[in-house]
Amino acid sequence: MDCDPVDSGLLTPNGTVLFHLDSQFDQNEAENMDFEGILPNRDCSKIERSPPIKASKLKKAVTAMTLEELLEQENELIFPHFNSNDAWQLGVLIRELAIAGDAQISIDISIFDQLLFAHAMTGTSLENSHWIRRKKNAVKRFGHSSYYLGELYRAQGASFEAKTQLDPNEYAAHGGCFPLLIAGTGMVGSVTISGLAQYEDHLLVTQALRLYLKQQASY
Repeated sequence: MDCDPVDSGLLTPNGTVLFHLDSQFDQNEAENMDFEGILPNRDCSKIERSPPIKASKLKKAVTAMTLEELLEQENELIFPHFNSNDAWQLGVLIRELAIAGDAQISIDISIFDQLLFAHAMTGTSLENSHWIRRKKNAVKRFGHSSYYLGELYRAQGASFEAKTQLDPNEYAAHGGCFPLLIAGTGMVGSVTISGLAQYEDHLLVTQALRLYLKQQASY
């Protein structure tokens, strides 16, 4: 089954388009992008696309973020306060962004191990729940986004699994989980999604956080 052209993309923090799927997107690319819970094949219904935050005609152009940029996100995306109402609104926002991009993801927002928001969109599976649990465990243990943790060890020419010797069935340094940070307090929980390629998971979470913080600041 050939992929239809997709006139959509996901923005990096500097405004560039992360990727664009077109009819030339092939099986090898899907394998290299490491989709969670999706078997590599040519069935485009199983490729979860990112939200069309900005339309683009560009081809796929994945650009990795530096460790400094990833840490800066953790200094930027800090809430003045966060409660159950915020969790609901943020979760709905993430879901709306996913729907807009014809993506299927699972969402988890928790504070101190208390689940405040959870949603599994049609097309996801129990495998996505396992990814969420493992990514949350990594963020809870190390206090950084799951994507940062993976990139940190890759930059050292190693892997998170080899360096930490943690059980890979319990921990995953795979993009998509971001620490829930409150000013003057620090990390109190996490916001996690699963279903896209790991960089896209990370960008969707951080973009949703940035949008919600802007909305919160305008109240």
